[in-house]
Amino acid sequence: MHNFLPQITADYAYTMDIPNHDVQPIIGSKPQIRHQFLDGRSAIVELDSNSKFDIEITFNYLSSEDKNKLLGFYADSAKAYGGENSFYWHNYKDGYTYVVKFLSSLKLVFKPGSLKSAKTIRLRVIGYL
Repeated sequence: MHNFLPQITADYAYTMDIPNHDVQPIIGSKPQIRHQFLDGRSAIVELDSNSKFDIEITFNYLSSEDKNKLLGFYADSAKAYGGENSFYWHNYKDGYTYVVKFLSSLKLVFKPGSLKSAKTIRLRVIGYL
């Protein structure tokens, strides 16, 4: 994925580096508009030459410290502030650090035995570090 993204700096210079997460799926696309004609032809209008990737991550287990860190990170106006500010996210699957923004709301789940997790969180990958 990093091969197709620009190297950029995040708005908030912090890396969300919380372990115990799964990354599935990675959805790639190009900012284009596809026009379909009645005779079966199609034409593509390119809006931007950069690729974009949306990913979904799930935290299977969060310690109380990681839960508070994630919640503060998402809600704090000086940090990611929901989807407003970009930040760094380290992908343990490929070893790269990406610049991302939240695309979805944060949904924390509390399970029996004081276990905590976060339902699927969607991130827009806009570059890499």
